[in-house]
Formats: sequence, structure tokens, C-alpha cells
Amino acid sequence: GMVSWCEDGRRRVLEKVTDGLVRDGVRRCVFLNGHGGNDQAILDTALQLEDKGALGALLNWWQLAGELNPKWKGGHGGGEETAAMLASDPSCVHMEYHMPFEPKDLSPDLTFAGSFNVNCNGVSVPVPRHVDRYSSCGWYGPDSPETATKEWGEEMLKATADFCVDFIKKFERVSLG
Repeated sequence: GMVSWCEDGRRRVLEKVTDGLVRDGVRRCVFLNGHGGNDQAILDTALQLEDKGALGALLNWWQLAGELNPKWKGGHGGGEETAAMLASDPSCVHMEYHMPFEPKDLSPDLTFAGSFNVNCNGVSVPVPRHVDRYSSCGWYGPDSPETATKEWGEEMLKATADFCVDFIKKFERVSLG
């Protein structure tokens, strides 16, 4: 299916790039990612790097921001991402098109429980779906895009960038014995 082809394609691209880097002597690769759909391919590639005497690290921008400050933790297209866009390129933000979030249940018995998950008898079960299958407005999460401010975005971008710089400095010093 399409999902497996995309995933396989992501892995192949990352493997080709990292194979070239390892051939040229690179032993530490940091992947800065902003799309959750890339995570698995990056993690698989990092594991392959370890088999080749190298290391790979995944810095997922959106997750890092939410860990640095729980108030920043958000969902797809919500306040967190909107705040980042207001800080970096406000011309891309069109709040006149904002719609309220109204989750779509998979069925009456399997209700929306956040992004990939459905609720079955009080238990959350992953049922991966594309965002348009559970959100007609394109966003979801605890953070409505309406809550976003440029100031939030600026503070979040700086804190996340500072963290990434600190991590990379420490990652560079890791012994690959």
C-alpha cells in the first residue's frame, strides 16, 4: 500500500545519504525532524548507523518543545505549530479560515482518543489514520490555533534551538569505542 511505499522510500533515502556520510568518515548524525511521519524511518536508520560504528539521534522539534515546556505541548496544526509560524513567517497564518475541532470517531464503539488512537471500553488503542480521517478542520490537540501568539513562538523557537545546540555539543563528545 501507499503507506508502506512511503515508509520504504523514506528509509531508502536516509540510508543512501547516511551511507555516503559514513563512507566519508561521519560517525554522528543528528536528524532534526518536524514531521512525525518521518520518525520511524529515522529511528530505523539510526539503528543501522549503530551497526556501522556510528550513531544517529532524532530531535523531533515539536516533541522537544512540549518537553521543554508542557504549556507548549500541542497537536497537529494547533497553537504550538501556529505560534512557531507566527514567529517565523506570519504571512503563512490565515486565522480567518480557523474552524473548531470536532473529532470524527472511527465508529460509535471506537471513539476518537487523540491522533492515531481510539477509545475502546476506556482503553486507548492505536489505529493509525491520516489527520483528515479524524479531523475535518485539519488540526487537533489541546492547543487551539487561536491561542497562538508571536511571543509564544519566539520564546519556543529560541528555547528549542538552544536545546538542540546543547544536545549536539554533548553528542559530539560521545565516545564511539
